[in-house]
Amino acid sequence: MKHRMSLLLSLILASNGIATAAEVHFAPGRVAASGLTGPSDLVLADLDGDGRPDLLTLSTDGGRIVWYRNTGGAIPFGPQRIISDVALSPRSIAAADIDRDGDLDVVSASAGDSIIGWHENLGGGSFGDPAANRRVIASTAAGPAALFVADIDRDGYPDVVSGSSFAAQVFWFRNDGAPRSSPEWIRGDLLDAAGNVSDVAVADLDRDGDPDVIAGLDAARSIVWFENADGAGSFATPVIVQNTDGVSSLFVADPDGDGDPDVLAASCDDGTLTWYLNDGGPADWIARVIPSADPCPESAVAADLDQDGDPDVLAAASGGSIAWYPNEDGAGSFGAARRFPGSAAGALVARAADLDRDGDPDVVASSGTAAAIELFENRTIHRNAVFEGRGAVLSDFRFSSTAAADLDSDGDPDPIGASGADRTIQWAPNFGGGEFGFLNDVTTGSDGTETILAADLDRDGTIDLIGAGPGAPSSLVWYPNPDGAGTFPVDMVVSSAIEFGSIAAGDVDGDADLDLIGSGTLSSQGRFLVFENTDGAGTFM
Repeated sequence: MKHRMSLLLSLILASNGIATAAEVHFAPGRVAASGLTGPSDLVLADLDGDGRPDLLTLSTDGGRIVWYRNTGGAIPFGPQRIISDVALSPRSIAAADIDRDGDLDVVSASAGDSIIGWHENLGGGSFGDPAANRRVIASTAAGPAALFVADIDRDGYPDVVSGSSFAAQVFWFRNDGAPRSSPEWIRGDLLDAAGNVSDVAVADLDRDGDPDVIAGLDAARSIVWFENADGAGSFATPVIVQNTDGVSSLFVADPDGDGDPDVLAASCDDGTLTWYLNDGGPADWIARVIPSADPCPESAVAADLDQDGDPDVLAAASGGSIAWYPNEDGAGSFGAARRFPGSAAGALVARAADLDRDGDPDVVASSGTAAAIELFENRTIHRNAVFEGRGAVLSDFRFSSTAAADLDSDGDPDPIGASGADRTIQWAPNFGGGEFGFLNDVTTGSDGTETILAADLDRDGTIDLIGAGPGAPSSLVWYPNPDGAGTFPVDMVVSSAIEFGSIAAGDVDGDADLDLIGSGTLSSQGRFLVFENTDGAGTFM
């Protein structure tokens, strides 16, 4: 009876648009940004003001702080845009409206030059000269590696809290309301001792109406709470929340739903994720350990991935990849890890936001091993961003030819479209049941392709694409699909002899491979051409 009731509950939840943990489906990871060294922080925030979360990250190589615009397209992030390239070993970033002009600026902490700076958003995601746009907030912290932006003194201006990697320093820096003209912000000291700080966070832990600070002291193996005693940034003596085996990251949320802010800590040293439940007093904390699915969890955040109204845990582990842990009862009891398909090893950090605006949270994660950021599309709901009614895939282009074939080798035929006017061929993954994912570009440089054909030309067991049209110089082009995942890394020109109108594939010479047949015009005369697949691997003559 228990199993029948559980099944009935799942069906009821699903029928009301609420996904249970087992029903949350993420598409396999695909690279959203690459060429990044040690991308140890990620922020999803709307930097250009278009209503879509953009991707903000960093690269220790070259001291780059960069962002990628969410275009709303297939892989939704555009090319890399450099905000700053002068930081030495940037470690942490944040987005906040520092000057209160209505757009999000960027704050950065770099351990190599011990500078905390802010980068003014001039509007629309323009940050000016990357070599000259950093305004110094502070240069007195010893290797700042963690930061958090919050209004500590409640004056309406966002302040900055920092933690240092070369000392156990926790400082806060007051924004006086004139950040452009301030040489360096006034510093308030919470802690200055030997050791190091792995992370800092800000929340009203005692629920007295002002923001407190919590910090992970990695060398001291403890988590400490600094009470904002007067609500204006005068902090009391730190209270130890918990002695630990090391702290990698901190995040504040309320997984047990009792109204008290609790603390989520990831520990690479002991391989655990731990919730410290706030029981109402400064020393009253209850530890609940979630065994990590992978060694060395570097970071963990809370996000409602299954949309059941309570925070789940999303974790990244450098000894493995990324996983999420469902909050099964809304009271802080977490289930077994759910892994993300195709995630790269060496994960550093993961974040969640509704990138395609379809009503469910997607996930991005950085990998130090792959030097890249991966996107995992949540394909559970798809309310309005990808679909216009059930099964309608939206595109910015007007297709002149369409086809259907299993490009990603999952057993479902995927829709394919060619737009000659837009020089584009695109396809969308079919997840089954009338649900489709982001559109993927096969090419954006096709020369007037008007006709598209799907066939396995090189006999590798995967479906390739062939495009034909009147464009020159390459009017008949083969796009191999070598990995069976629909990546199409190269294009191979078969012929530019005529302006093709239609194409077909068949074994014309009886040698067990597919040849190509094309018809079209040359000098206003009709032509009919056969291209022999001479080696069965896509070499045509």
